[in-house]
Amino acid sequence: MNFLYPSFLFALFAVAIPIIIHLFNFRRYKKVMFTNVRFLKEVKQQTRAKSQLKHLLVLASRILAIAFLVFAFAQPYIPVDKNQEVVKENIVSIYIDNSFSMDAVNAEGRLLEQAKKLAKEIASGFKPTDRYQLLTNNFEGRQQRLLNQEAFLEQVDNVKMSSHVRSVAEVIQRQSDVFKDGEEGGNRSFIISDFQRSNAALNQIKADSNVFYSLVPISPQAQTNLYIDSCWFESPIRRANQPDQLMVRVRNVSDKEYDNIPLKLMINGAQKALGSCSVGANGYVDVSLSFTVNEPGIINAVVSLTDYPVTFDDAFYFSYDISASLKILCISDSGDGEKLRSLYGNDSYFEFTQVTFQNVDYSVIPKMNLIILENLEAVSSGLGSALQQFKERGGSLAIFPGLVADLSSYQLFLEDQLKIGSLVYLDTARTKVDKVNLNHYIFSDVFEKVPERMDLPVVHAHFRVNPASNASMETLFTMENGSHFLNVYEAGLGTVYLFTVPLLAAASNLPEHALFVPLMYKMAIHSLSVDQLFYTLGRENRIKGPVSLENGESEPIFHLVEADDGMQPFDIIPDIRVVDQTPQLLLHNMLSDAGNYHLTAGDSAQKGYAFNYDRQESVLICSSHDELKQQIEAAALVNFTLISSGESGFNIDLTAIGEGTKMWKLCIIFALLFLAFETILLRFWK
Repeated sequence: MNFLYPSFLFALFAVAIPIIIHLFNFRRYKKVMFTNVRFLKEVKQQTRAKSQLKHLLVLASRILAIAFLVFAFAQPYIPVDKNQEVVKENIVSIYIDNSFSMDAVNAEGRLLEQAKKLAKEIASGFKPTDRYQLLTNNFEGRQQRLLNQEAFLEQVDNVKMSSHVRSVAEVIQRQSDVFKDGEEGGNRSFIISDFQRSNAALNQIKADSNVFYSLVPISPQAQTNLYIDSCWFESPIRRANQPDQLMVRVRNVSDKEYDNIPLKLMINGAQKALGSCSVGANGYVDVSLSFTVNEPGIINAVVSLTDYPVTFDDAFYFSYDISASLKILCISDSGDGEKLRSLYGNDSYFEFTQVTFQNVDYSVIPKMNLIILENLEAVSSGLGSALQQFKERGGSLAIFPGLVADLSSYQLFLEDQLKIGSLVYLDTARTKVDKVNLNHYIFSDVFEKVPERMDLPVVHAHFRVNPASNASMETLFTMENGSHFLNVYEAGLGTVYLFTVPLLAAASNLPEHALFVPLMYKMAIHSLSVDQLFYTLGRENRIKGPVSLENGESEPIFHLVEADDGMQPFDIIPDIRVVDQTPQLLLHNMLSDAGNYHLTAGDSAQKGYAFNYDRQESVLICSSHDELKQQIEAAALVNFTLISSGESGFNIDLTAIGEGTKMWKLCIIFALLFLAFETILLRFWK
């Protein structure tokens, strides 16, 4: 047994007071005249013996009453373990897992409500003078402030569900900030969670040896869930009035099978497709939904199913944009571009513009999707710089060098500005393309069946190229002599298609070849900027910003608002910054609800975004008490304790966690009992 305030034990010298009173109690006896002293002596002896016993009992009760009263002020306690010491002021950090998985239930009710109740009980086990931190998954700045006990208990009642997901290692790292100024031995950490296996890896913890950690697991009664995991399109390109096929992955986390689960697809508030699926135990299935969008613009979509009791992951949101047209700019020496004009001019979806290199309007370059350099003999530094920025912002660039090309000019353009390599010399030996990379996305959906002997272009003159060593390159066509015919470079956010032959009949028969049309068509289609379909709340997302900033326009005031205009629509002003010449949207955790949102400037919507809750919370499988214990032992976390729970409650007294088993109340009871015993002796022992 230890004492919290051992200095009060000096007050035990007060027991000398009743001893002194007992030793120096000179009572004066009154003389009584009696005729026969023989009887008087016998009565006197008997009375004196009883009186001495009574006085000794009264003395003992007074000494013990004073001693236990002193012990009560010294506050004795029995520590939970032999190495535990109690300090005068503790810093107690209590983490309440308020993620969506805590919305599950067990025999005692909702997990989050149990966690809040336990947090209050733990705080009540410490002194009111201690300081407390309430930590949740939100990781808000105000949660780094220490509270008194009363304020802490009030804040616990305000804890609500959060879309953020935190691992145990992240929580402990966050708690370490408030323990820096704590008294040695007075730092206490409590983690109340369901300890899902997906975020309960204790071997990743960097624990502080000056902190005592306690894990308090609360497990749901049923660890089953059916949810939509993700969705994607088979083709990256979206066009109005053309059929689309959406793939939806439905995952089953349970030991039972689900049959004929209905799926519903809503687009811009209207139902577009219905489907159903059957999912095996602990498995998943990919469901195909077909639909058609008739109008271009921002598309807000959600696919949903129905499952109880966990419902936060039953809807999956996604957004994308359908362009009204695709803009192509051809820059050539002659300005003719007959082959390209006949290719793109027959489709109203393409806006094809042909100019000479002397008449290029640099202001329109950022607005293009695809730029084609046709047979230029040289590329000026100004044009090269503009094309470099166009490529870095996500544009696609196709290069057909001129037959009489200025190699020094192309070296500056290709090697110094685009950083993809250089042209070495013109090879006039006749050869032929003999290899095609059919695995590249350019050739997806081009061939129903690949012929055994494919007719490939014949080459009369081509440039030898020297690719940059650090360039991300794929070769689409290779010639018989091993030279490259067409290389594709993923450079920055954009794509560069480098042909080693001019677009002339004197150089090759590519302009007349059957592969020319699908090749140039797919290059144009894939030049469309494909934005991310959805983002996950609570993560550090790199969100592409508005197009207006990309076009060099002055920055207006942007608002991020809910796509579904309700009575009180969500509206924030996000932080927009240009990083690597690309505008990015920074939300700083201001967004907490899943759904479709619009980025607006004035009355016009610039872009659409979709945000979903983290599916990591959908897997409700939690670590058991034995698994947590094994992880603690395997990670050698010596300052960790595990508080288990059962149907009858917790296995240890929560009030004993902070300061061991407190004995001061028992000391007061004993002091009162001995005072009562003294009173009884004096009152009833005559």
